[in-house]
This record gives sequence, structure tokens and C-alpha cells, in this order.
Amino acid sequence: MKALKAGKNVGLVSDAGTPLISDPGYKLVRQCHIENIEVDGMPGPAACVHALVLSGLPTNEFHFCGFLPPKEKEKKR
Repeated sequence: MKALKAGKNVGLVSDAGTPLISDPGYKLVRQCHIENIEVDGMPGPAACVHALVLSGLPTNEFHFCGFLPPKEKEKKR
């Protein structure tokens, strides 16, 4: 947090998939929100995951079950 408070740019990188989804990095983002430090990210294929990552909310209880099928009949089933 010292570097962030000093105005430096910091990157959070994870080798376990999307940062903050597969690790406890949300604690850093949450603290940034508390300290009024700007948080930005690089979006992936799902906007909902990107929004969650930047929110500072706990990510350990989020479930993404995929996208709806494109055909109406499959959606109803």
C-alpha cells in the first residue's frame, strides 16, 4: 500500500487465472477503495467478472454458470 499511496502504479498479476477470482487479491482492491486509490483492470471475455474484480467485493462466493444458449428453444429448456 505504501507504493500506491505514494502515487506509484502497481500491477497485480496472477498465475492462477483472472486475478482476484482465483486468489485473495480482492482484499487489495477493497483497501484501495477505502483509501480512495483508483483501481483499473484489463477486461476479459465476461464483463460481469471484470466488474466483480474491480468492485472490491469478496470473490470467493461468486458463481458464473456460463452464457445462455443462442437459440430460443435451448434457452427455454
